[in-house]
Amino acid sequence: MKFSEKLQKLRKDNNLSQEQLADKLDVSRQSVSKWESGQTYPEMDKLLTMCKIFNITLDDLTNDEIKYNDVRTKNTNALSNLIDDLVYIIDKSFSMFRNMPSKIRGKVIGELIVLFIILLLFRIPFAYIESLGYTLGYNLPRGGTTFTSLWSFIINTIYLVLFIFTYLYIYKTHYLDKYKETKISQDDEPINKTLNTTIAETQENIEVKVSQEKDKPKEKYRKSSNFGETLFTALGKVSSLCIKGFLAFLLIPFIITLISLFLCGTIMFGLIFKGIIYFGIILLIIAGAIINVILVKAIISFIFNLKVNARILLILFLTSLGLVGIGSGITVIEFASTEFIDEAPNSKYELTTKTFEYQIDDKLVFRTYYQEPKIKIDENLQDTVKIEVTYYEDLMKIQPFENNDYNFNSIEIWTNTMWDKKIIELILDNLKEKKIYNYEQFYDYEITIYTSTNNLERLKNNYANYEKAINETTEYYYNSEVAKLETEIDNLNSKIYSLENKIEELNNNNEILKDENNELKEKLQEYKNNIQNLLD
Repeated sequence: MKFSEKLQKLRKDNNLSQEQLADKLDVSRQSVSKWESGQTYPEMDKLLTMCKIFNITLDDLTNDEIKYNDVRTKNTNALSNLIDDLVYIIDKSFSMFRNMPSKIRGKVIGELIVLFIILLLFRIPFAYIESLGYTLGYNLPRGGTTFTSLWSFIINTIYLVLFIFTYLYIYKTHYLDKYKETKISQDDEPINKTLNTTIAETQENIEVKVSQEKDKPKEKYRKSSNFGETLFTALGKVSSLCIKGFLAFLLIPFIITLISLFLCGTIMFGLIFKGIIYFGIILLIIAGAIINVILVKAIISFIFNLKVNARILLILFLTSLGLVGIGSGITVIEFASTEFIDEAPNSKYELTTKTFEYQIDDKLVFRTYYQEPKIKIDENLQDTVKIEVTYYEDLMKIQPFENNDYNFNSIEIWTNTMWDKKIIELILDNLKEKKIYNYEQFYDYEITIYTSTNNLERLKNNYANYEKAINETTEYYYNSEVAKLETEIDNLNSKIYSLENKIEELNNNNEILKDENNELKEKLQEYKNNIQNLLD
């Protein structure tokens, strides 16, 4: 802080007007005004007198590197200190941004925006904690709404306080405290020359006074109890630690994404040697990897307080955006030149047809779940029903499954797909030609039922009777006495569970509730006896 600013604040904190300070220094009020405005600089004897008036050292008064917070008097209270901290931040911020070069100013503003976004993301774990409170509140018998409202207020207040103190703490420690004004205006040059001349002329006096100051018992007010500064620093450090922990957890998805992009990139580069080139996808993968590296680097630098070359990161980020644009355009062109064919490709795999025959009777039923069968009439089939299944035998297994359900012989076609690694080779060969087929058709199958007209009607009647038997059995079960007893037992068990919880709760309460507890125990025993009677 400049001497002029420091002098003005010291005078005000000691409740002195410019006239009063001028009387103590035996100078005019205009002289004090010029000192505080930075137009002139006081002589050494006046500086030493100021040190006595304000009860501080000469170094505290004249050294611009020492902050005003470090030269407060004993009488400053905690609230005043906290207010002064905020005033200091505002005042120093205005001075910092006013004198800062435009390039550095833009960088700082960008970093502060990123910090603001990161702190907003930190709302996610607080929202989760808040939802836990809602869940607990809804399960409370009484006062659930009051609890959830109070819980929400507490969580949001904690988040808001941590947000503000973390932002101010990081801003103060990483920017304000490290910022040094090196720019000297033309108006300041005469003042600096006067100061240098004054210091040179009175060097011996300074050394004597400094020696005397060393011999005196030091009262370092910067080490005195400062509640505002201590609270600000403590909350800032706790908040910063929480933010760093959250960011460390946030690194996990970025690292996983980076590894995935690396594997995808390795595969794409490997396909190049097989004659499959999708250059646009490769550029998009590289761009995604660069963005992930930037984010990981930024987060790690923030967690461990490492220096980051913002210019390099900005160049990499702009490069990645360029790659995204170029890669997207090339990808569109490459996919536009790729032919999509909705059929199975020509290959060594050929369709195979298997035939199964069954004797017709009143209990024969065919069931299909995933593939609707085709029906073909063949009047020569009087006593049998023939089923044909067409499929790729090398990639699937077909097997009819016979089951006795509700006294019917139900036939169901079961399939088991197999993955042949040569399919991958086939896909790669097609990609070389910029063609993509519908490879799922390799796992389609077709069912055809051959039967006569009369037998088809018998099969339809059999299936209708089969469904009727299922419905009757199901309805009988739910309307049977056994089902009713099971339902009643379930209800009684539910009541028993509720009463046991109530009894346990009453046992933990006052002995005045013993009568109610005993009544519940009797009712519980009654329910248990009812269950036993039902079971008997």
